[in-house]
Amino acid sequence: MEDKALIHFMKENPEGGLNQVMSLYAPFVKAIIVKYLGCEKKEDIKECIADVFIKLWRFIGNFDESKGSLKSYIAVIARNEALRKLKKEGKYLSDLNIDELEIGIEVDMVSEMGRKINAKLVQEAIEALKEPDRQIFIKRYFWGQRIKEISKELRLEEKFIENRLYLVKKQLKGKLLEKGVIL
Repeated sequence: MEDKALIHFMKENPEGGLNQVMSLYAPFVKAIIVKYLGCEKKEDIKECIADVFIKLWRFIGNFDESKGSLKSYIAVIARNEALRKLKKEGKYLSDLNIDELEIGIEVDMVSEMGRKINAKLVQEAIEALKEPDRQIFIKRYFWGQRIKEISKELRLEEKFIENRLYLVKKQLKGKLLEKGVIL
């Protein structure tokens, strides 16, 4: 079933549509959550998966097909839920390997080798950012911090941070496209 049809089905028949989406994407969501939380805490994983689909159901109206696929939208929700869970437990992404993280950009994952090359290119592009852009970007997209928190920590205006994030994402996208990463 295509994204448009699934979304329409979810809006017309929320229970049936959500069941359809869950049957299609539950293994995908679980893989993302396990990537962040690990596989030891089965109850936390189940709870997080449920939270992802509840959020999807509540915010399906926010989905914009022009910005990406339903699968990528679900992936972002799953990642954010896993990060919230980690943060709630007092754990932060700085303890994780940067190569294993996703920053919301869909890269060409045709092969494991391609994935590793793309991850390295993304990492290099982020490391090449100047301060405070690099710090702002990492705090927002890797640590999942809110703009308000970043503003307090770095003593910068919230609007400045929002503008820098917009410009940095645009800059990163350009650099990654130049290097052959498919977005």
